[in-house]
Amino acid sequence: NSSDNNSIVFTLRNYRCCKYLWKSCVDHHTFFRLTSLPKVNIVQFINKFRFRTDIVPNELIAKPNEKKRKRFERVSSRRTMRTIDGSSTLPASSNHHKFFITKGGNLKTSLFRSSSNVSIGKSESIFNKKSSLQSEPPSKPPRNISSINTILTDENEFKLKTPVLTPSDDQDSLQMSTQNLLLDDSSISNETSSFDQNVILIKIKPDIDGRYGFNIKGGTDKQASIIVAKVVANTPASRALLHEGDTILAINNIDIRNYSHDEIINMIRNSRERHLGELELLIKPCDETNLLKNSLEIIRNEISLNHLMEQYQTLERQKDGFTFEIARSQDNYYHNRYKDVLPYDQTRVILKTNSENDYINANYINMPINSTDIINRYIATQGPLPMTCEPFWRMIWEQECTLIIMLTTLFENGRTKCHQYWPNLLETIDFGSFTIRCSRETNENEFIYRELTILNKKQNLERIIYQIQYETWPDHDVPNNYASFVDFVLEIRELRKVNKQIPILVHCSAGIGRTGVLILMETVLCLIEANQTISPLTIVRQMREQRLGMIQTASQYQFACEAILYAYDNGLIEVNNN
Repeated sequence: NSSDNNSIVFTLRNYRCCKYLWKSCVDHHTFFRLTSLPKVNIVQFINKFRFRTDIVPNELIAKPNEKKRKRFERVSSRRTMRTIDGSSTLPASSNHHKFFITKGGNLKTSLFRSSSNVSIGKSESIFNKKSSLQSEPPSKPPRNISSINTILTDENEFKLKTPVLTPSDDQDSLQMSTQNLLLDDSSISNETSSFDQNVILIKIKPDIDGRYGFNIKGGTDKQASIIVAKVVANTPASRALLHEGDTILAINNIDIRNYSHDEIINMIRNSRERHLGELELLIKPCDETNLLKNSLEIIRNEISLNHLMEQYQTLERQKDGFTFEIARSQDNYYHNRYKDVLPYDQTRVILKTNSENDYINANYINMPINSTDIINRYIATQGPLPMTCEPFWRMIWEQECTLIIMLTTLFENGRTKCHQYWPNLLETIDFGSFTIRCSRETNENEFIYRELTILNKKQNLERIIYQIQYETWPDHDVPNNYASFVDFVLEIRELRKVNKQIPILVHCSAGIGRTGVLILMETVLCLIEANQTISPLTIVRQMREQRLGMIQTASQYQFACEAILYAYDNGLIEVNNN
Protein backbone atom coordinates (compact mmCIF):
# COMPACT_ATOMS: atom_id res chain seq x y z
CA ASN A 1 0.00 0.00 0.00
CA SER A 2 2.96 2.32 -0.39
CA SER A 3 2.38 5.51 -2.29
CA ASP A 4 5.25 4.50 -4.58
CA ASN A 5 3.01 1.88 -6.15
CA ASN A 6 0.91 4.68 -7.66
CA SER A 7 3.85 6.79 -8.79
CA ILE A 8 5.31 6.96 -12.27
CA VAL A 9 8.84 8.25 -12.79
CA PHE A 10 9.80 9.75 -16.13
CA THR A 11 13.50 9.84 -16.94
CA LEU A 12 13.97 12.23 -19.82
CA ARG A 13 17.14 12.96 -21.70
CA ASN A 14 17.02 16.77 -21.73
CA TYR A 15 15.09 19.90 -20.80
CA ARG A 16 13.20 20.04 -24.12
CA CYS A 17 11.71 16.57 -23.59
CA CYS A 18 10.52 17.66 -20.15
CA LYS A 19 8.96 20.74 -21.66
CA TYR A 20 7.09 18.75 -24.33
CA LEU A 21 5.86 16.26 -21.70
CA TRP A 22 4.47 19.07 -19.58
CA LYS A 23 2.88 20.72 -22.64
CA SER A 24 1.20 17.42 -23.54
CA CYS A 25 -0.12 17.07 -19.98
CA VAL A 26 -1.58 20.57 -20.16
CA ASP A 27 -3.16 19.98 -23.58
CA HIS A 28 -4.68 16.68 -22.46
CA HIS A 29 -5.72 17.98 -19.03
CA THR A 30 -3.55 15.33 -17.36
CA PHE A 31 -1.23 16.17 -14.51
CA PHE A 32 1.15 14.14 -12.37
CA ARG A 33 1.46 15.33 -8.78
CA LEU A 34 4.10 14.50 -6.20
CA THR A 35 2.36 13.90 -2.88
CA SER A 36 5.47 14.56 -0.82
CA LEU A 37 9.02 15.73 -1.44
CA PRO A 38 11.83 13.19 -1.03
CA LYS A 39 14.15 13.81 1.89
CA VAL A 40 17.45 15.24 0.75
CA ASN A 41 20.44 15.73 3.02
CA ILE A 42 21.45 19.31 2.39
CA VAL A 43 24.78 18.95 4.20
CA GLN A 44 26.71 15.73 4.10
CA PHE A 45 29.00 15.40 7.08
CA ILE A 46 30.72 12.18 6.17
CA ASN A 47 33.58 11.72 3.79
CA LYS A 48 32.31 10.77 0.37
CA PHE A 49 35.25 8.43 -0.17
CA ARG A 50 34.94 6.59 3.18
CA PHE A 51 33.28 3.50 1.76
CA ARG A 52 34.95 3.60 -1.61
CA THR A 53 37.23 0.62 -2.27
CA ASP A 54 38.58 1.76 -5.62
CA ILE A 55 41.65 3.96 -6.02
CA VAL A 56 40.92 7.64 -6.48
CA PRO A 57 43.32 9.48 -8.80
CA ASN A 58 45.25 12.30 -7.16
CA GLU A 59 43.86 14.87 -9.55
CA LEU A 60 40.32 14.08 -8.39
CA ILE A 61 41.09 14.66 -4.68
CA ALA A 62 40.13 18.22 -3.77
CA LYS A 63 42.80 20.11 -1.89
CA PRO A 64 41.86 22.08 1.24
CA ASN A 65 40.53 25.59 0.63
CA GLU A 66 40.75 25.08 -3.11
CA LYS A 67 37.84 26.35 -5.18
CA LYS A 68 36.54 24.34 -8.04
CA ARG A 69 37.74 25.83 -11.27
CA LYS A 70 34.91 27.08 -13.43
CA ARG A 71 34.98 26.38 -17.09
CA PHE A 72 34.11 29.27 -19.35
CA GLU A 73 33.44 29.13 -23.04
CA ARG A 74 32.89 32.14 -25.23
CA VAL A 75 30.33 31.89 -27.97
CA SER A 76 29.09 34.17 -30.66
CA SER A 77 26.17 36.39 -29.74
CA ARG A 78 24.95 36.35 -33.30
CA ARG A 79 21.93 34.25 -34.22
CA THR A 80 22.95 31.76 -36.85
CA MET A 81 22.49 28.24 -38.06
CA ARG A 82 24.51 25.58 -39.86
CA THR A 83 23.68 22.29 -41.47
CA ILE A 84 25.82 19.39 -42.53
CA ASP A 85 24.66 19.34 -46.13
CA GLY A 86 24.87 23.12 -46.54
CA SER A 87 21.17 23.58 -47.12
CA SER A 88 21.09 26.43 -44.63
CA THR A 89 20.71 29.81 -46.19
CA LEU A 90 22.65 31.59 -43.47
CA PRO A 91 26.32 32.12 -44.27
CA ALA A 92 28.26 28.94 -43.69
CA SER A 93 31.59 28.76 -41.95
CA SER A 94 34.23 26.43 -43.23
CA ASN A 95 35.43 25.67 -39.71
CA HIS A 96 32.20 24.18 -38.48
CA HIS A 97 30.34 21.40 -40.22
CA LYS A 98 27.89 20.31 -37.55
CA PHE A 99 24.60 21.73 -36.51
CA PHE A 100 24.83 24.38 -33.89
CA ILE A 101 22.86 27.15 -32.29
CA THR A 102 24.55 30.30 -31.08
CA LYS A 103 24.13 31.73 -27.66
CA GLY A 104 21.93 34.53 -29.03
CA GLY A 105 19.46 32.10 -30.54
CA ASN A 106 15.88 32.00 -29.33
CA LEU A 107 15.11 29.28 -26.78
CA LYS A 108 11.82 28.69 -28.61
CA THR A 109 13.52 26.88 -31.47
CA SER A 110 11.01 25.84 -34.08
CA LEU A 111 11.22 22.66 -36.12
CA PHE A 112 9.33 23.83 -39.15
CA ARG A 113 11.68 24.52 -42.03
CA SER A 114 13.08 21.62 -43.99
CA SER A 115 15.88 21.67 -46.50
CA SER A 116 13.29 22.01 -49.24
CA ASN A 117 11.92 25.31 -47.92
CA VAL A 118 14.53 28.01 -47.67
CA SER A 119 14.62 31.39 -46.04
CA ILE A 120 17.21 33.85 -47.21
CA GLY A 121 19.40 35.00 -44.33
CA LYS A 122 22.06 37.53 -43.52
CA SER A 123 25.36 37.48 -45.37
CA GLU A 124 28.68 37.34 -43.64
CA SER A 125 29.96 40.30 -45.57
CA ILE A 126 27.18 42.55 -44.36
CA PHE A 127 27.59 41.32 -40.79
CA ASN A 128 31.35 41.74 -40.82
CA LYS A 129 31.03 45.17 -42.35
CA LYS A 130 28.58 46.23 -39.69
CA SER A 131 30.78 44.82 -36.94
CA SER A 132 33.85 46.66 -38.19
CA LEU A 133 31.97 49.97 -38.29
CA GLN A 134 30.93 49.56 -34.68
CA SER A 135 34.47 48.56 -33.59
CA GLU A 136 33.23 45.45 -31.90
CA PRO A 137 35.55 42.53 -31.15
CA PRO A 138 35.31 39.60 -33.54
CA SER A 139 32.84 36.90 -32.59
CA LYS A 140 34.10 33.65 -31.15
CA PRO A 141 33.37 30.23 -32.62
CA PRO A 142 29.92 28.95 -31.57
CA ARG A 143 29.20 25.86 -29.51
CA ASN A 144 28.72 22.61 -31.35
CA ILE A 145 25.74 20.46 -30.44
CA SER A 146 26.64 17.11 -31.90
CA SER A 147 23.51 15.34 -30.69
CA ILE A 148 21.17 17.26 -32.94
CA ASN A 149 20.16 15.19 -35.94
CA THR A 150 17.37 17.42 -37.19
CA ILE A 151 17.65 20.67 -39.05
CA LEU A 152 16.97 23.30 -36.41
CA THR A 153 15.84 26.67 -37.56
CA ASP A 154 15.55 29.73 -35.40
CA GLU A 155 12.02 31.00 -34.96
CA ASN A 156 12.87 34.14 -36.88
CA GLU A 157 13.56 32.05 -39.95
CA PHE A 158 10.00 30.76 -40.00
CA LYS A 159 8.40 34.19 -39.55
CA LEU A 160 10.65 36.89 -40.89
CA LYS A 161 10.63 40.18 -39.09
CA THR A 162 9.37 43.19 -40.99
CA PRO A 163 12.52 44.92 -42.19
CA VAL A 164 13.21 48.57 -41.48
CA LEU A 165 14.40 50.23 -44.66
CA THR A 166 16.06 53.57 -45.00
CA PRO A 167 14.54 55.92 -47.60
CA SER A 168 17.38 55.25 -50.00
CA ASP A 169 17.08 51.49 -49.65
CA ASP A 170 13.34 51.69 -50.12
CA GLN A 171 13.71 53.67 -53.31
CA ASP A 172 16.29 51.22 -54.62
CA SER A 173 14.02 48.27 -53.96
CA LEU A 174 11.13 50.00 -55.69
CA GLN A 175 13.13 50.81 -58.83
CA MET A 176 11.68 48.44 -61.37
CA SER A 177 11.16 49.97 -64.79
CA THR A 178 9.68 48.33 -67.80
CA GLN A 179 13.19 47.51 -68.92
CA ASN A 180 13.55 45.27 -65.89
CA LEU A 181 10.20 43.61 -66.52
CA LEU A 182 10.93 42.81 -70.16
CA LEU A 183 13.44 40.26 -71.32
CA ASP A 184 16.51 42.10 -72.64
CA ASP A 185 18.52 39.92 -74.99
CA SER A 186 21.64 41.96 -74.39
CA SER A 187 21.59 41.35 -70.62
CA ILE A 188 20.97 37.62 -70.78
CA SER A 189 23.68 35.16 -71.67
CA ASN A 190 23.41 32.47 -74.29
CA GLU A 191 22.57 29.97 -71.57
CA THR A 192 19.15 31.59 -71.05
CA SER A 193 18.29 32.23 -74.69
CA SER A 194 16.26 29.02 -74.95
CA PHE A 195 13.54 30.16 -72.57
CA ASP A 196 9.98 30.94 -73.59
CA GLN A 197 9.06 34.53 -74.34
CA ASN A 198 6.61 34.63 -71.43
CA VAL A 199 9.31 35.43 -68.90
CA ILE A 200 10.31 38.54 -66.98
CA LEU A 201 13.50 39.73 -65.33
CA ILE A 202 13.28 40.87 -61.71
CA LYS A 203 16.10 42.54 -59.78
CA ILE A 204 15.97 42.39 -55.97
CA LYS A 205 18.26 44.10 -53.48
CA PRO A 206 18.49 42.71 -49.93
CA ASP A 207 17.24 44.68 -46.95
CA ILE A 208 19.49 45.92 -44.17
CA ASP A 209 19.50 42.42 -42.65
CA GLY A 210 20.62 40.82 -45.91
CA ARG A 211 17.25 39.16 -46.58
CA TYR A 212 15.44 39.05 -49.89
CA GLY A 213 12.21 37.82 -48.33
CA PHE A 214 11.21 34.69 -50.20
CA ASN A 215 11.49 30.90 -49.91
CA ILE A 216 12.02 28.40 -52.70
CA LYS A 217 11.62 24.69 -53.25
CA GLY A 218 12.64 22.20 -55.95
CA GLY A 219 15.80 21.32 -57.84
CA THR A 220 17.14 18.45 -59.91
CA ASP A 221 17.71 16.39 -56.76
CA LYS A 222 14.05 16.99 -55.86
CA GLN A 223 12.96 16.19 -59.42
CA ALA A 224 11.00 19.44 -59.56
CA SER A 225 11.34 22.91 -60.99
CA ILE A 226 12.50 25.75 -58.79
CA ILE A 227 9.31 27.34 -57.46
CA VAL A 228 8.83 30.34 -55.19
CA ALA A 229 7.22 28.69 -52.15
CA LYS A 230 6.55 31.82 -50.10
CA VAL A 231 6.92 35.59 -50.38
CA VAL A 232 6.97 37.47 -47.09
CA ALA A 233 4.98 40.68 -47.01
CA ASN A 234 6.79 44.05 -46.84
CA THR A 235 10.09 42.65 -48.06
CA PRO A 236 12.17 43.42 -51.18
CA ALA A 237 10.76 40.32 -52.90
CA SER A 238 7.15 41.40 -52.38
CA ARG A 239 7.90 44.96 -53.55
CA ALA A 240 9.56 43.55 -56.66
CA LEU A 241 6.26 41.81 -57.53
CA LEU A 242 7.57 38.29 -56.94
CA HIS A 243 4.66 35.93 -56.30
CA GLU A 244 4.20 32.50 -54.79
CA GLY A 245 4.17 29.87 -57.51
CA ASP A 246 6.52 31.75 -59.86
CA THR A 247 9.02 29.46 -61.57
CA ILE A 248 12.66 30.59 -61.42
CA LEU A 249 14.49 29.83 -64.66
CA ALA A 250 17.79 31.67 -64.22
CA ILE A 251 19.73 33.40 -61.45
CA ASN A 252 22.22 36.14 -62.33
CA ASN A 253 22.12 35.16 -66.04
CA ILE A 254 22.81 31.48 -65.27
CA ASP A 255 20.39 28.77 -66.34
CA ILE A 256 19.51 26.83 -63.15
CA ARG A 257 17.27 24.17 -64.64
CA ASN A 258 20.00 21.54 -64.19
CA TYR A 259 21.15 22.64 -60.75
CA SER A 260 20.44 20.95 -57.45
CA HIS A 261 18.60 22.57 -54.58
CA ASP A 262 21.76 23.20 -52.53
CA GLU A 263 23.60 24.68 -55.49
CA ILE A 264 20.80 27.16 -56.09
CA ILE A 265 20.83 28.12 -52.42
CA ASN A 266 24.53 28.91 -52.67
CA MET A 267 23.94 30.98 -55.80
CA ILE A 268 21.34 33.09 -54.01
CA ARG A 269 23.60 33.44 -50.99
CA ASN A 270 26.55 34.50 -53.10
CA SER A 271 24.44 37.16 -54.80
CA ARG A 272 25.01 39.38 -51.79
CA GLU A 273 28.68 39.60 -52.80
CA ARG A 274 27.73 41.21 -56.09
CA HIS A 275 27.48 44.93 -56.66
CA LEU A 276 24.88 46.31 -54.22
CA GLY A 277 23.98 42.71 -53.38
CA GLU A 278 21.54 42.66 -56.29
CA LEU A 279 19.85 39.38 -57.19
CA GLU A 280 18.62 38.93 -60.76
CA LEU A 281 15.85 36.40 -61.28
CA LEU A 282 14.50 35.32 -64.63
CA ILE A 283 11.06 33.97 -63.80
CA LYS A 284 8.02 32.58 -65.49
CA PRO A 285 4.99 34.08 -63.75
CA CYS A 286 2.58 31.62 -62.25
CA ASP A 287 -0.91 31.21 -63.62
CA GLU A 288 -3.18 32.79 -61.04
CA THR A 289 -5.88 30.29 -61.88
CA ASN A 290 -3.58 27.54 -60.53
CA LEU A 291 -2.85 29.17 -57.17
CA LEU A 292 -5.38 26.92 -55.46
CA LYS A 293 -3.86 23.80 -57.01
CA ASN A 294 -0.37 24.94 -56.08
CA SER A 295 -1.34 25.51 -52.44
CA LEU A 296 -2.96 22.08 -52.29
CA GLU A 297 0.17 20.53 -53.77
CA ILE A 298 2.20 22.19 -51.02
CA ILE A 299 -0.06 20.55 -48.43
CA ARG A 300 0.28 17.22 -50.21
CA ASN A 301 4.05 17.58 -50.24
CA GLU A 302 4.19 18.44 -46.53
CA ILE A 303 2.14 15.35 -45.72
CA SER A 304 4.40 13.10 -47.79
CA LEU A 305 7.50 14.51 -46.06
CA ASN A 306 5.93 14.20 -42.59
CA HIS A 307 6.42 17.90 -41.93
CA LEU A 308 2.99 18.59 -40.45
CA MET A 309 4.15 17.71 -36.95
CA GLU A 310 6.94 20.27 -37.23
CA GLN A 311 4.48 22.85 -38.55
CA TYR A 312 2.11 22.28 -35.64
CA GLN A 313 4.90 22.68 -33.09
CA THR A 314 5.57 26.23 -34.36
CA LEU A 315 2.09 27.39 -33.30
CA GLU A 316 1.67 29.58 -30.23
CA ARG A 317 -1.10 28.29 -27.96
CA GLN A 318 -2.46 31.73 -27.15
CA LYS A 319 -2.21 35.26 -28.50
CA ASP A 320 0.31 37.57 -26.89
CA GLY A 321 -1.24 40.37 -24.90
CA PHE A 322 -4.65 38.74 -24.46
CA THR A 323 -5.83 38.17 -20.90
CA PHE A 324 -8.07 35.85 -18.85
CA GLU A 325 -8.83 38.05 -15.85
CA ILE A 326 -12.62 37.59 -16.00
CA ALA A 327 -12.35 33.81 -16.34
CA ARG A 328 -9.91 33.57 -13.42
CA SER A 329 -11.93 35.69 -11.05
CA GLN A 330 -13.23 34.08 -7.89
CA ASP A 331 -16.86 34.26 -9.06
CA ASN A 332 -16.18 32.52 -12.38
CA TYR A 333 -13.36 30.12 -11.60
CA TYR A 334 -15.61 27.10 -11.05
CA HIS A 335 -17.64 27.84 -14.19
CA ASN A 336 -14.75 26.48 -16.28
CA ARG A 337 -14.68 22.78 -17.07
CA TYR A 338 -10.88 22.80 -17.50
CA LYS A 339 -8.72 25.26 -15.60
CA ASP A 340 -6.31 25.66 -18.51
CA VAL A 341 -8.98 26.32 -21.17
CA LEU A 342 -10.25 29.83 -20.60
CA PRO A 343 -11.81 32.45 -22.89
CA TYR A 344 -9.96 35.62 -23.83
CA ASP A 345 -11.34 38.73 -22.18
CA GLN A 346 -11.11 40.47 -25.54
CA THR A 347 -13.29 38.02 -27.53
CA ARG A 348 -15.48 36.36 -24.90
CA VAL A 349 -19.26 36.22 -25.21
CA ILE A 350 -20.84 38.59 -22.69
CA LEU A 351 -24.28 37.73 -21.38
CA LYS A 352 -26.57 40.75 -21.61
CA THR A 353 -29.70 40.02 -19.58
CA ASN A 354 -28.06 38.71 -16.42
CA SER A 355 -27.25 41.56 -14.07
CA GLU A 356 -25.54 39.32 -11.51
CA ASN A 357 -22.96 37.64 -13.76
CA ASP A 358 -22.26 38.07 -17.47
CA TYR A 359 -19.67 35.26 -17.74
CA ILE A 360 -19.69 32.07 -19.81
CA ASN A 361 -16.72 30.12 -21.15
CA ALA A 362 -17.27 30.97 -24.83
CA ASN A 363 -15.60 33.04 -27.55
CA TYR A 364 -16.70 34.58 -30.82
CA ILE A 365 -14.76 33.20 -33.79
CA ASN A 366 -15.18 34.97 -37.13
CA MET A 367 -13.51 33.50 -40.22
CA PRO A 368 -13.63 35.78 -43.31
CA ILE A 369 -13.36 34.17 -46.75
CA ASN A 370 -10.89 35.94 -49.03
CA SER A 371 -12.18 37.72 -52.18
CA THR A 372 -15.76 37.40 -50.92
CA ASP A 373 -18.02 39.21 -48.47
CA ILE A 374 -18.61 35.95 -46.58
CA ILE A 375 -17.74 35.74 -42.89
CA ASN A 376 -18.35 32.40 -41.21
CA ARG A 377 -19.44 33.23 -37.66
CA TYR A 378 -19.09 30.79 -34.76
CA ILE A 379 -19.40 30.67 -31.01
CA ALA A 380 -16.90 28.16 -29.62
CA THR A 381 -17.70 27.02 -26.09
CA GLN A 382 -17.09 24.21 -23.62
CA GLY A 383 -19.51 21.39 -22.87
CA PRO A 384 -21.87 22.82 -20.24
CA LEU A 385 -21.48 22.00 -16.55
CA PRO A 386 -24.57 21.50 -14.34
CA MET A 387 -24.17 25.04 -13.02
CA THR A 388 -23.67 26.58 -16.50
CA CYS A 389 -26.70 25.15 -18.33
CA GLU A 390 -28.80 28.24 -17.64
CA PRO A 391 -26.09 30.66 -18.92
CA PHE A 392 -25.65 28.32 -21.91
CA TRP A 393 -29.31 28.61 -22.96
CA ARG A 394 -29.30 32.33 -22.15
CA MET A 395 -26.40 32.78 -24.57
CA ILE A 396 -28.26 30.85 -27.28
CA TRP A 397 -31.33 33.03 -26.79
CA GLU A 398 -29.42 36.32 -26.81
CA GLN A 399 -27.25 35.42 -29.82
CA GLU A 400 -30.30 34.04 -31.67
CA CYS A 401 -28.49 30.80 -32.50
CA THR A 402 -30.58 28.22 -34.35
CA LEU A 403 -27.98 25.46 -34.80
CA ILE A 404 -25.91 23.64 -32.15
CA ILE A 405 -23.06 21.37 -33.23
CA MET A 406 -22.11 18.92 -30.47
CA LEU A 407 -18.87 17.01 -31.12
CA THR A 408 -18.69 14.90 -27.96
CA THR A 409 -20.58 12.31 -25.98
CA LEU A 410 -21.68 12.81 -22.39
CA PHE A 411 -19.16 10.28 -21.05
CA GLU A 412 -15.84 9.03 -22.46
CA ASN A 413 -13.60 6.48 -20.74
CA GLY A 414 -15.52 6.84 -17.48
CA ARG A 415 -15.11 10.62 -17.39
CA THR A 416 -17.87 13.21 -17.76
CA LYS A 417 -17.28 15.29 -20.88
CA CYS A 418 -20.52 17.25 -21.01
CA HIS A 419 -23.65 17.63 -18.90
CA GLN A 420 -26.93 16.79 -20.65
CA TYR A 421 -28.36 20.25 -21.24
CA TRP A 422 -31.42 19.02 -23.16
CA PRO A 423 -34.31 16.73 -22.12
CA ASN A 424 -35.06 13.26 -23.42
CA LEU A 425 -37.48 12.83 -26.30
CA LEU A 426 -40.93 14.38 -25.65
CA GLU A 427 -39.84 15.59 -22.22
CA THR A 428 -39.20 19.08 -20.86
CA ILE A 429 -36.63 20.54 -18.50
CA ASP A 430 -36.33 23.97 -16.88
CA PHE A 431 -33.16 26.04 -16.61
CA GLY A 432 -33.97 29.27 -14.84
CA SER A 433 -36.30 31.34 -17.00
CA PHE A 434 -36.02 28.89 -19.93
CA THR A 435 -37.97 25.72 -20.62
CA ILE A 436 -36.51 23.24 -23.09
CA ARG A 437 -38.53 20.54 -24.85
CA CYS A 438 -37.23 17.82 -27.20
CA SER A 439 -39.75 17.48 -30.02
CA ARG A 440 -37.90 15.08 -32.33
CA GLU A 441 -34.82 12.86 -32.25
CA THR A 442 -33.37 10.83 -35.14
CA ASN A 443 -30.33 8.53 -35.25
CA GLU A 444 -28.49 8.32 -38.57
CA ASN A 445 -25.23 6.37 -38.62
CA GLU A 446 -22.77 8.37 -36.52
CA PHE A 447 -25.05 11.35 -35.90
CA ILE A 448 -28.09 12.22 -33.79
CA TYR A 449 -30.44 14.97 -34.99
CA ARG A 450 -32.64 16.71 -32.42
CA GLU A 451 -35.28 19.40 -32.71
CA LEU A 452 -35.49 21.41 -29.49
CA THR A 453 -38.00 24.09 -28.51
CA ILE A 454 -36.85 26.82 -26.13
CA LEU A 455 -39.44 28.89 -24.25
CA ASN A 456 -38.49 32.18 -22.62
CA LYS A 457 -40.95 32.33 -19.74
CA LYS A 458 -40.32 36.02 -19.06
CA GLN A 459 -41.05 37.06 -22.65
CA ASN A 460 -43.47 34.20 -23.38
CA LEU A 461 -41.70 33.53 -26.71
CA GLU A 462 -40.64 30.24 -28.32
CA ARG A 463 -37.90 29.36 -30.79
CA ILE A 464 -36.86 26.16 -32.51
CA ILE A 465 -33.24 25.07 -32.10
CA TYR A 466 -31.64 22.23 -34.10
CA GLN A 467 -28.86 20.14 -32.60
CA ILE A 468 -26.56 17.72 -34.43
CA GLN A 469 -24.44 15.42 -32.25
CA TYR A 470 -21.35 13.64 -33.65
CA GLU A 471 -21.16 10.51 -31.47
CA THR A 472 -18.08 8.65 -32.74
CA TRP A 473 -15.38 11.31 -32.45
CA PRO A 474 -13.15 10.54 -29.43
CA ASP A 475 -11.57 13.29 -27.33
CA HIS A 476 -8.04 14.29 -28.46
CA ASP A 477 -8.52 12.03 -31.47
CA VAL A 478 -9.86 12.10 -35.04
CA PRO A 479 -13.00 10.77 -36.79
CA ASN A 480 -13.10 7.26 -38.18
CA ASN A 481 -13.02 8.26 -41.85
CA TYR A 482 -12.80 11.27 -44.12
CA ALA A 483 -16.01 10.67 -46.05
CA SER A 484 -18.47 10.97 -43.16
CA PHE A 485 -16.63 13.95 -41.69
CA VAL A 486 -16.55 15.90 -44.97
CA ASP A 487 -20.24 15.13 -45.59
CA PHE A 488 -20.98 16.37 -42.09
CA VAL A 489 -19.20 19.68 -42.73
CA LEU A 490 -20.92 20.09 -46.10
CA GLU A 491 -24.27 19.59 -44.40
CA ILE A 492 -23.42 22.33 -41.90
CA ARG A 493 -22.57 24.65 -44.80
CA GLU A 494 -25.99 24.07 -46.31
CA LEU A 495 -27.73 24.77 -43.00
CA ARG A 496 -25.71 27.97 -42.61
CA LYS A 497 -27.17 29.41 -45.83
CA VAL A 498 -30.56 29.88 -44.14
CA ASN A 499 -29.15 32.84 -42.19
CA LYS A 500 -25.50 33.63 -42.77
CA GLN A 501 -25.30 36.39 -40.15
CA ILE A 502 -26.30 34.21 -37.19
CA PRO A 503 -23.38 32.39 -35.55
CA ILE A 504 -23.32 28.61 -35.28
CA LEU A 505 -22.67 27.35 -31.77
CA VAL A 506 -19.99 24.62 -31.73
CA HIS A 507 -18.80 22.74 -28.66
CA CYS A 508 -17.01 19.56 -27.72
CA SER A 509 -15.77 19.03 -24.17
CA ALA A 510 -13.18 21.81 -23.83
CA GLY A 511 -14.35 23.69 -26.91
CA ILE A 512 -10.95 23.89 -28.62
CA GLY A 513 -9.86 20.51 -30.08
CA ARG A 514 -12.61 18.94 -32.13
CA THR A 515 -14.29 22.35 -32.34
CA GLY A 516 -11.16 23.76 -34.00
CA VAL A 517 -10.98 20.94 -36.55
CA LEU A 518 -14.57 21.57 -37.63
CA ILE A 519 -14.07 25.34 -38.02
CA LEU A 520 -10.83 24.79 -39.94
CA MET A 521 -12.50 22.35 -42.31
CA GLU A 522 -15.51 24.51 -43.12
CA THR A 523 -13.28 27.56 -43.65
CA VAL A 524 -11.09 25.65 -46.09
CA LEU A 525 -14.07 24.30 -48.04
CA CYS A 526 -15.33 27.86 -48.46
CA LEU A 527 -11.89 28.99 -49.67
CA ILE A 528 -11.78 26.14 -52.19
CA GLU A 529 -15.21 27.10 -53.45
CA ALA A 530 -13.98 30.70 -53.86
CA ASN A 531 -10.86 29.46 -55.70
CA GLN A 532 -8.51 30.91 -53.07
CA THR A 533 -5.18 29.64 -51.83
CA ILE A 534 -5.20 27.32 -48.81
CA SER A 535 -2.92 27.65 -45.78
CA PRO A 536 -4.16 25.51 -42.86
CA LEU A 537 -1.41 26.79 -40.57
CA THR A 538 -2.50 30.40 -41.14
CA ILE A 539 -6.13 29.49 -40.42
CA VAL A 540 -5.20 27.81 -37.13
CA ARG A 541 -3.26 30.91 -36.09
CA GLN A 542 -6.27 33.02 -36.96
CA MET A 543 -8.50 30.83 -34.77
CA ARG A 544 -6.06 30.90 -31.85
CA GLU A 545 -6.11 34.68 -31.97
CA GLN A 546 -9.78 34.43 -30.98
CA ARG A 547 -9.77 31.41 -28.64
CA LEU A 548 -6.67 29.79 -27.20
CA GLY A 549 -5.44 26.33 -28.16
CA MET A 550 -7.77 25.71 -31.10
CA ILE A 551 -6.92 22.22 -32.47
CA GLN A 552 -5.32 20.46 -29.52
CA THR A 553 -3.11 17.79 -31.12
CA ALA A 554 -0.89 17.38 -34.14
CA SER A 555 -2.91 14.32 -35.20
CA GLN A 556 -6.04 16.49 -35.39
CA TYR A 557 -4.17 19.01 -37.53
CA GLN A 558 -2.90 16.29 -39.86
CA PHE A 559 -6.35 14.74 -40.15
CA ALA A 560 -7.80 18.11 -41.18
CA CYS A 561 -5.12 18.54 -43.87
CA GLU A 562 -5.74 15.03 -45.22
CA ALA A 563 -9.52 15.61 -45.20
CA ILE A 564 -8.97 18.79 -47.24
CA LEU A 565 -7.16 16.82 -49.95
CA TYR A 566 -9.83 14.11 -49.82
CA ALA A 567 -12.61 16.63 -50.41
CA TYR A 568 -10.78 18.27 -53.31
CA ASP A 569 -9.55 15.08 -54.99
CA ASN A 570 -13.01 13.52 -54.90
CA GLY A 571 -14.74 16.61 -56.25
CA LEU A 572 -16.90 17.06 -53.15
CA ILE A 573 -16.65 20.84 -53.39
CA GLU A 574 -17.23 22.79 -56.60
CA VAL A 575 -14.61 25.41 -57.45
CA ASN A 576 -15.95 28.74 -58.67
CA ASN A 577 -13.53 29.73 -61.44
CA ASN A 578 -15.19 33.13 -61.80
